[in-house]
Amino acid sequence: MDGLGFVRGDHLSIADGCFLPYADLLGLVQARLHELVFKHPELKNYVPDMMDVDLFFTWDGNKFMLLISPEKRGHLPARGMETKHLPKLREEGRDVLGPLKDFVDISELQSTKEMFQAMQFTEGFGAAGIFPAGTYDDTSKAQKEAAGLAVARLMIAWAQKRRHAMENSRIFLSHKGANKPLIDKVDQALRLVGLKTWFDRDDLTAGDPLVRGVDNAFAECSAAVFFLSGQFADAGVIQREIDRAIHEQAMRPDGFRIIPIVLAQHGGSDDRVPAPLKTLVWKTVDDIEVVPTILKALPESVKAQIKYTPHK
Repeated sequence: MDGLGFVRGDHLSIADGCFLPYADLLGLVQARLHELVFKHPELKNYVPDMMDVDLFFTWDGNKFMLLISPEKRGHLPARGMETKHLPKLREEGRDVLGPLKDFVDISELQSTKEMFQAMQFTEGFGAAGIFPAGTYDDTSKAQKEAAGLAVARLMIAWAQKRRHAMENSRIFLSHKGANKPLIDKVDQALRLVGLKTWFDRDDLTAGDPLVRGVDNAFAECSAAVFFLSGQFADAGVIQREIDRAIHEQAMRPDGFRIIPIVLAQHGGSDDRVPAPLKTLVWKTVDDIEVVPTILKALPESVKAQIKYTPHK
């Protein structure tokens, strides 16, 4: 079934589906999340629905790692669970969980990011902790309830950071001055649907160092649109912008998108696409198609910001 396949390799053996008694943890986390999101409705769009996203967890005795993607990669969400990978690493002297005493957010660990990539999941939330699977006395029941709440709280904190990053992320608009009248209209259209842009006319103050301004801008952006016209050239500041965009995409493969747009009505053509961008898919469009093409290509995290605000 689509959505239930996993990447399998010597480094990680994964069984499809999640099974009792380990799956108890998922139900407890989901229940506590429902309660916490009710108290924090502003986070509803930033907390993944565990019933509708890809997730995976792995065990070593009563220690676990839980990975939850904010998306599903197929028509159906993927579920995976295994109990051999972590013990094998421990036996090899590579105990990635170590002496766990509490519940921790492991979303930013390199090993966590590598596991998301190995399973072809969109990078998301990761947690590790202790869960007494397979025991059902009163003490264990209380420990399980506490584990569900602890993981849910970690996920809420992660969602708050995600909300802040998404609501403050912007779209970098790279263009030549000759095309500024068109890009000005594109900028207005994107802002009209609730998106934030970085447009040099508005975002640079007289006297700002240009290179520093560009570097600071990319740190705030989740996408960079390159408007390729007859005047566009891979040199000077434009070259700096392209290099920085490629760097950002390499550092944030799931959180940054480069969108090359060839402006057919402004002398743009395939041979005007700079060499560093030719490894990407570009679109050649007329002016009326520019905004829809950008909106379709944006990362999902940026698309979530879209809302129409009627012009007053």
